[in-house]
Amino acid sequence: MPINPFETVIFNEGEPLDPDKLNKLQTNIANTYQTSSTLYNATVGNQTQAYVPVMNCGYLVFEKLTANKVSRLPFDPGTMFTGTPFVVASCRSNFADAEQITVSVVNLTSKPEILCMSTKDHTNVRVEWIAMEKKTVS
Repeated sequence: MPINPFETVIFNEGEPLDPDKLNKLQTNIANTYQTSSTLYNATVGNQTQAYVPVMNCGYLVFEKLTANKVSRLPFDPGTMFTGTPFVVASCRSNFADAEQITVSVVNLTSKPEILCMSTKDHTNVRVEWIAMEKKTVS
């Protein structure tokens, strides 16, 4: 539940301004300001600069991995980032005993790709990724 509830105020076309509705509108604005200040203060903590995370996520499926051969698939981390985001990728598939899977993210500044290699032949390996950038709050 929000810190301060938001109350919808509807102004119908042609009706005279109602002081009660204007007061509710002012209360909504004050509540929004108070909530945003609380959130801003929570993000600062003992940082010298406040940040908010900008994130995107997705997954790729490597349909066939050949043992000890690198497979690569292009991916799009998104256009919401102003710089090069941090990207973490990991497998989410069933593996055999003693099988090792390696996942890497490369070429983030040009043509992003996810590389995957297995010590055994494997099909339909799902690799999930999360891209994140810290955006400065001014």
